[in-house]
Amino acid sequence: MTLTVKNAVTTSPVAPTYTFQVSTDKTFASITATKAGVAQGASGQTSVTLDTLPGATTYYWRAQIVAGTDVGLQSAPVSFAVGPQV
Repeated sequence: MTLTVKNAVTTSPVAPTYTFQVSTDKTFASITATKAGVAQGASGQTSVTLDTLPGATTYYWRAQIVAGTDVGLQSAPVSFAVGPQV
């Protein structure tokens, strides 16, 4: 599973990174996976590949830009479903 966001605009002189979070609920009270420090992609998009997630579950994910001490807002959550594991 690969998650992709459009690169954010920043005026910081520090190279931005992204934090991706995956949860089983849209309030992110139960975070299943976090990938922090993901380097910004050069093609206008930044992607991260997740480890295998348990099947037969709906997940929600969001991303956040970090540039030095500046931390952006969380993106709106997006859902996806993983079918039963075989």
